[in-house]
Amino acid sequence: MAQSQAFWPTVYRVSMGFMLVAAFAGRLHAQDQRARQNVVEPALQGDDQSADDSPYRGTPRYEEPPPPPFDSVVPTWMPCQSLRTNRSLVLGHLYFGMDIMGWATKGVHAPPLVTSSSLADGGVIGQGDTVVRFGDEFLQNEMRPGGRLTIGWWFNPNQYTGIEWHYFELDGANIRFNAAVTDGNSILARPITNAGTGLNDAVIIGSDTQNGSIRVASDMQLTSTGILLRDLLWSSPFARLDYLVGYRHTHLYDRLRTDESFTALAGNPDFSTGDRITRVDQFRTVNQFDGLDLGLKGWWSNNGKLAVTGLSKIAVGANNNNVIINGFTTTHSGRTATTTNGGVLALPSNIGGRAQQQFGIVSEIGIGLEWQPVCLWKFNLGYTWFYWSEVARVLSQVDTTVDTSQLAPTNSSANCGCPGFHLHTTSFWAQGLNAGFTYQF
Repeated sequence: MAQSQAFWPTVYRVSMGFMLVAAFAGRLHAQDQRARQNVVEPALQGDDQSADDSPYRGTPRYEEPPPPPFDSVVPTWMPCQSLRTNRSLVLGHLYFGMDIMGWATKGVHAPPLVTSSSLADGGVIGQGDTVVRFGDEFLQNEMRPGGRLTIGWWFNPNQYTGIEWHYFELDGANIRFNAAVTDGNSILARPITNAGTGLNDAVIIGSDTQNGSIRVASDMQLTSTGILLRDLLWSSPFARLDYLVGYRHTHLYDRLRTDESFTALAGNPDFSTGDRITRVDQFRTVNQFDGLDLGLKGWWSNNGKLAVTGLSKIAVGANNNNVIINGFTTTHSGRTATTTNGGVLALPSNIGGRAQQQFGIVSEIGIGLEWQPVCLWKFNLGYTWFYWSEVARVLSQVDTTVDTSQLAPTNSSANCGCPGFHLHTTSFWAQGLNAGFTYQF
């Protein structure tokens, strides 16, 4: 009973406390509403009313400025403006392209290098049934595959100015020829002009006194790379013309190698029976160009989807032509091996390296079609003509006039400096079709 009497007064006091708190909160809310009705919002700059300079004035609310409007007339060479105005650090800037090339190169005439005949005619050109097995024809003039890589960076998404790096490589034909005589009934030989007599002659590889074989290899590789500044020179709603300024490096490698191997039989006039002889001739040329690259690149389209493109470049600078000739003959007699300097066409009179430097020009002209189905992708098909003013081709360095006294096993000094060395240069060109794509990030 005592607990019940103490409980109700406590409830009464708590209830009265809550009622007092609620009444006080309502009074404060009413005062705040009246205060808000008496406050005048300050006007923003530019309104008719001057802004309240008191430290308690309201803070104006500024909206994010709208993005810049698109061009009212978008050129056909700028079809993807939404991509170019993207705030990404890469989109609209970076692009790369790849092309597959099918190019043919200027051929070079090869002298007769291998002949065959009956025993009576000795492999000598112009005698009886002698035939040329390799050489006496133009080599490295077939259409060959290659590739081109291009990487560029526009300085701004509008793509007016940028830099571009390019590289292309073209491999010449890997020519291989093999022949052998082991029956003792025919001749396999290296045709020469005998320096002593001035008449056609031959150095025997295989006959009735020796079994022999020969392998001939010819290789060529053309590469070119450079970096360019690309800038908009002129434009219209349907076309643009860019000028190009930069640096170009071009490299041409050419090689000819012959490997002979034969075993002396009974009756051999030069070697002992059972001797195994290896003869090697190797001719190499390395051409390098470095210079200033200048050019123009054009683009025209009336709808932005299908375009005609054009390219014209010319580089002026320094040509470096290097020719390296070496050869040797190794004779294995029992357990003894003897190596002498010189093979057949590479002998002490012309073995060594020679180089020259001269002014050169490398130019490139191209025309093509470009299809852009979507903003990011472009596909192209075109024709390119490439020209180099002065190069040393390896087959032009071969002299077939030989002082036979230098051949093994005689190995005497040359009486006439034959074969001689004369660094010959000529122009070089390559031309063909290109097909590829460009991806714009």
